[in-house]
Amino acid sequence: MNDTLLKNLKSLAIAGLGAGLTVVLQGVSGMDFGAWTPAVVAMSSVLVNFLKTITIDKAETK
Repeated sequence: MNDTLLKNLKSLAIAGLGAGLTVVLQGVSGMDFGAWTPAVVAMSSVLVNFLKTITIDKAETK
C-alpha cells in the first residue's frame, strides 16, 4: 500500500477513535461538553495518538 495512503488512513483512524472516545466520555460521565466538544474531540485524538505511539510504535521497533 502507498505510504501516503497508509498515513492518511492511520490519521483517519486516530480522529475516529478520538471522536468515539468523546462519545464514551459523555455517556459514562453524563456530561454535555457543549461548545467545548470540538476541543474535547481534539484532545481525545491526541490521547489516542499518544497511546498508539507508546504501544504500537514501540512494538514495531523491537
